[in-house]
Amino acid sequence: MKLAFSETPKDRFRQPLMEKIGGKLCVRTVYTEQRASFSVEQAQTLDKKLLRIISSSNDLCRLMEVLQEGADPNAKDRSLNHTALMVAARKGKADFADVLFDFGADPYLRGHGNTTAYEVAKTWGQLAVIELFMKRGIDYIPR
Repeated sequence: MKLAFSETPKDRFRQPLMEKIGGKLCVRTVYTEQRASFSVEQAQTLDKKLLRIISSSNDLCRLMEVLQEGADPNAKDRSLNHTALMVAARKGKADFADVLFDFGADPYLRGHGNTTAYEVAKTWGQLAVIELFMKRGIDYIPR
């Protein structure tokens, strides 16, 4: 699949950096630098928009635009405590999950029921998403 933009997210943003936070290895991405200038309300609005796009749209270009605006690829839904990657996994949107990975989404984050996005994809039988995780080397998530 070709991207609609002249550059890929990897060209525009640095590769995710791993950083130890509270004894855990976490992903730190450039969006944090961009978000530093946002108010809490602006950041929350962008994150809600990101989750809404993943949940109810098939517009991959719009997803990329919102991420480029500074939405958090690890944004969490408040009701289920699911990350954007978990929502994409549940909905079977492998192309969305792939873009989220490119923007630094952390597959090791846990949500409702202490599950990861990979476990959500397995639970819902989303084979395309499971294949993407395996292709990216994320087929086993330690507890």
